[in-house]
Amino acid sequence: MGSNERLDIPLRESNHPQAYFPEEEKGWHGYIEWEKYPEKQAKAAEILAQYSFLGPPEFQMVPIPDTNPRLEGVRWKQYHAALGSTLKDLPQESWDIVKKEKAEDMIHVLDFPYNGEPPRVLLYISNKSFIRY
Repeated sequence: MGSNERLDIPLRESNHPQAYFPEEEKGWHGYIEWEKYPEKQAKAAEILAQYSFLGPPEFQMVPIPDTNPRLEGVRWKQYHAALGSTLKDLPQESWDIVKKEKAEDMIHVLDFPYNGEPPRVLLYISNKSFIRY
């Protein structure tokens, strides 16, 4: 692969190199300590630099949508997929846990990393802010 070639988006099965970062603590599935290990950070940055990821979604300079879209967190899922087998399934595992543990009437704002809101009837909207009660 030439230095200017970029790999495809790592959400699909493809011929991208498989990275591996071992889990740090027994019982902490998917936990990898990055802050204490600059060499691990550098290796992850090197891996991520090989890909052309989607840009951030634009929500500030476009009209507000009529409905609340659920953001899928595609870039975050791509980052996890690119960083190998230890992390690639975490977004789906996280979403499965959300569906099992959160109230059915939650408004899912972002599915990974998860962000949700209570149903609209539990939100009071003032002209200054959202107030939850």
